[in-house]
Amino acid sequence: MSARKAGRAVFVAAALSILVSAAPLFADSITYSPASPNVEQSVSFRYVAAFGTVSRPIRWNFGDGGSFLSMPGVLTASHAYTAPGLYRVQAQIQLVSTPGPIITTTVKIVERRSVTFTPPNPMPDQPVTFIAHNFFSASLLWDFDDAPPFNGGPRQVHSFREAGTHSVVVKDWDGKSAVSIVASLVVVGPPVVLSIAFAPAEPRVNEPVEFQAVNFLSTSLVRWDFGDGAVENDTSPPLITHTYRSPGAYSVRAFDGGSGSPSAQTAIGILPERLITFSPADPRAGEEITFRAVNFSSPTLRWDFGDGSVLSAGTQVTHAFQTAGPWMVKAFDRSGSAEVVKNLSITVFPSQGPRSKFAVSFIQIRFEDGKSYKVVPKAFGPLTAFAEIKFEGTGVLQAQWLVDGMPFKTVFTNLSFAGNTIIDSGSVPGLPSLLPGLHEVTLNLMQPRAEFVIPVIRYFVTADAEPRPAVDFLLDGAVTIDGAVLGGDDATIEAPVGKHFLLKGWARNESRTAVAFALLQVFLDDELVDQKIVQDLKPGEERGFESSVFNPTAGRKRLLLALYDISRLPATILYIREISVVPPI
Repeated sequence: MSARKAGRAVFVAAALSILVSAAPLFADSITYSPASPNVEQSVSFRYVAAFGTVSRPIRWNFGDGGSFLSMPGVLTASHAYTAPGLYRVQAQIQLVSTPGPIITTTVKIVERRSVTFTPPNPMPDQPVTFIAHNFFSASLLWDFDDAPPFNGGPRQVHSFREAGTHSVVVKDWDGKSAVSIVASLVVVGPPVVLSIAFAPAEPRVNEPVEFQAVNFLSTSLVRWDFGDGAVENDTSPPLITHTYRSPGAYSVRAFDGGSGSPSAQTAIGILPERLITFSPADPRAGEEITFRAVNFSSPTLRWDFGDGSVLSAGTQVTHAFQTAGPWMVKAFDRSGSAEVVKNLSITVFPSQGPRSKFAVSFIQIRFEDGKSYKVVPKAFGPLTAFAEIKFEGTGVLQAQWLVDGMPFKTVFTNLSFAGNTIIDSGSVPGLPSLLPGLHEVTLNLMQPRAEFVIPVIRYFVTADAEPRPAVDFLLDGAVTIDGAVLGGDDATIEAPVGKHFLLKGWARNESRTAVAFALLQVFLDDELVDQKIVQDLKPGEERGFESSVFNPTAGRKRLLLALYDISRLPATILYIREISVVPPI
């Protein structure tokens, strides 16, 4: 080859080499600050466009699994790393049709925070100075492995009581940092174990607990924090007594010599106080009393009722005292072990008589004629209700007559030495009779409280001022279809469920006027279940009747018996009575 040709070949080769290796002079890039970021420090990234501006969102991937999609036109993103290392950061413009090229850069994350201490190998109880370097916050969370964590500045002094390897954990921003800086040091010397002992092992509310400071150095001062808000300075350690008033878990701390950091601490669980409850509240001789042992440890107890009766039983028992008086009942825990006992003083009243507790044992309410129902004309008066009361003991009876649930008259009377008494609703002004319709009268016993349901009597006020014939309506009882007598009383029938039963009774005309036609209607709740015509009921005549009733479901129902005079219009009610239907006991 000639020299000219050779030179040309070299020139071409050089030119080709330049074209292949040349890089673009203008390209998009990523910048970040600070230049050498720390762990958990916020790093600000910026997308730098070579030409023009960016109006589309940018998707960022920070290399540690974190990502971020910016708003359109926003070129910056911030991210904090939780571990040191090299991270490959990517940014990609999200175009309408297809994403743009991926722009990358590499960021190096370092951990500059550290904790140093002096001296390097302290002795037990020797103060050690710790310094936190290059932390972001002036308030840090310090956690020494032998004391509770606390917040403080970058310089702390701490003493370790025990020899061995100890760790100190420091977190930035009062502990809000996710990264812990740990320093380890070895405390040399003989081990000194400080502890807190207490007795009994299972303390309870209102029970004294004895605490002992074990291996403490001071003989003149130990400050105690019992965890329930009580703090005491004990000038004659190591023993001190404290009583807790509420159950729960408490942390007890003791400060040797009254130092600023706790020298020892322990957890203590306070169990609820053992209790013995009983019902009824005012028991009487011969009455079954239910005793319950609450918060005891053992399911089996030994019971001593103080009257010679002792038995081993569960946490609930029944017992009847045959004579009145104060009694001391004891329950022994731990299956009857004598060292754990709870006492209860109980007063048992005589069952009857002047010395028994003041109580009302019976109330019967009636009108003057002895009946529990009455029909009166409008503006009738005076209409008076009477209450026959049987009482025990001595006391002041306080009662309130109620008409349709509203107070009508209050009665105060002294009763003594057990017996019977009668109170009335008063003849002036008498029970209200201006409003036509059915009215209910009962007694609200305020003192003493009644332990039974007080009966209700009723009266019906007609729309006119003329009296109507007086017809009394009596109920003999109820039987099944095959003749079996049903249980109950004057106000209740124990009826079988899903079966028929027969009501038996009779009507008596107590007026001087004959009733040409009377209609008897029987309602079960709001449903009419039977009705009968009573014809030509003469003065003084009694007429028997039977009525079949079907009890469809269980549960209490209202049975209403109503007798109307339909001899003339409008029909007027002569008698009405309400009875409760309940399932058999």
